[in-house]
Amino acid sequence: MPQGLRSTRPGFSVVQAEAVKEQLSSLSNRPIEIFSTKHGIVKLSITQDEFIAAAKSIFDQSIWCVEEALSLSHLGPDDIAGVFMAGGSSNIPELKRRLQDLFGFEPVRRNPSQAIALGAAIFAGTLYAMALGAPRWLGAITPIGGSLLIAGWVALAWTARRES
Repeated sequence: MPQGLRSTRPGFSVVQAEAVKEQLSSLSNRPIEIFSTKHGIVKLSITQDEFIAAAKSIFDQSIWCVEEALSLSHLGPDDIAGVFMAGGSSNIPELKRRLQDLFGFEPVRRNPSQAIALGAAIFAGTLYAMALGAPRWLGAITPIGGSLLIAGWVALAWTARRES
């Protein structure tokens, strides 16, 4: 069992769940150990199919958000030339498949963790620039949304430029 995936507290930690999610993105099943106050360490195995079934409502909600964003923008899937996935969940094959079904082409996923780090660095840079007297409109960029939005657009533009 990899270090950090065995718990001595009852239940299953967020860190454990994140690690299993990442591993099930590339493995068909994953053994896990959960500590129970009644039974001690309980050894289980979860398959990728079980993970997808358990997370179905989250995947449905994610696709609904994409469809709603398109609708509010008065766009359809055919109006979109490229989709960039970022973050740890971009490794989940089910999300990639659903986006491919919606748009008709495979989403781009390159260094998703670096894209988020880039967004955070850009956001921090805007705060620093504002402290030095840059235009106040930079303050409209929120810590989470601004970072992810900027990182996504920059990474998408960079990827599109690299592939052209």
